[in-house]
Amino acid sequence: MDSVYATATSDSLILLPVDSIKIVDSPQMALLPDSIKETVGISRNVREFNPDPMRAVWMSALFPGLGQVYNRRYWKLPLVAAGFMGLGYGASWNNSMLKDYTRAYGDIMDNDPNTKSYMDFFPATVK
Repeated sequence: MDSVYATATSDSLILLPVDSIKIVDSPQMALLPDSIKETVGISRNVREFNPDPMRAVWMSALFPGLGQVYNRRYWKLPLVAAGFMGLGYGASWNNSMLKDYTRAYGDIMDNDPNTKSYMDFFPATVK
């Protein structure tokens, strides 16, 4: 174990990396010109975006998905929209099934032999 220092404590093993790179500070070692990044035309007053989590929560509560836009995670917005579209489709489908079954139950419970909407639930081969 050359590059890892192992310490055993009771039933666990802790692995600590050992620094194997020696830093040489010598005047003969010069930086190559292409390894230096120049900052031409870039303002030194550039601030890094650091989003506020509470603001993202409140924006998301105001309109779902708006917190993701605030956090600049635009790729999550279609997922939120697809989720709401799926919920809408599921609610619509369940509502239509409820209407069909309610009508079929009402037709079974009445004494009119001409109401046979419950037969729509059986295959076409059933008479």
